[in-house]
Amino acid sequence: IKGNFMKPPYRPPEFLKPENKVSLFARGTYTIVGSLDKVPSAVRERIAHEEKPLVVKQYTPEGLTMLFKGQGKTTQECAKALKDRQAMTKRFFESVTRPGTIPESLFLIGGTSDDARVYELQEKVAVSQDVMSLMAMKDPEAELSGAFSPAVISAIGREIKAFVERAREVFDEKTWQEFPELDHRVFDMVSMNNLVIDRDGNLRMYDTNALLPWSEEKPEVKEKYLSKLRDVLRICM
Repeated sequence: IKGNFMKPPYRPPEFLKPENKVSLFARGTYTIVGSLDKVPSAVRERIAHEEKPLVVKQYTPEGLTMLFKGQGKTTQECAKALKDRQAMTKRFFESVTRPGTIPESLFLIGGTSDDARVYELQEKVAVSQDVMSLMAMKDPEAELSGAFSPAVISAIGREIKAFVERAREVFDEKTWQEFPELDHRVFDMVSMNNLVIDRDGNLRMYDTNALLPWSEEKPEVKEKYLSKLRDVLRICM
């Protein structure tokens, strides 16, 4: 991690101190680790072998319960499920976007048998713009023009359109056949704080840990998801 931590849209709480109980962050699923004093030695050794800057996340037991509610998974099963969910997300989106849209992570188990935790070592994305901020601007293209050439901005627009079109396909029954985990579930993009444009002008989506359920009887999540996707398309206009 080399002293560097993800800048906004990551908004971590105070960095962990050894004497503090792990606090909850984001959807209550993990906290960003700012001190490695209490990270298990096996995890520290694995970090030492990584040359790229990383964001290190520790999942809380409460967070894993939220992510896999009612499934009765062990810590080891949760780590595998998180890895599989990220792989599924990559396969889903990178069929229409460039490879690397979903940053890869390494999921590890650390701690004792009585207090095992899941750690995620995630590639640190060099963020130029976060999509949530661009959505709130009157002229997002003017903001992008300060960082990218017209050709790159056009490419960003094409990638966003392809991403949004693909994201809408989560409601297609054909999608559910190929990706059963998406049956009546959407990606956690309701706040859009996990979608960014990196310094090379590439669209990146991180935090692939949560899927949000919806139903025809309670369509609020579906409606908000679709509304946010429409807002994202404003960036391309």
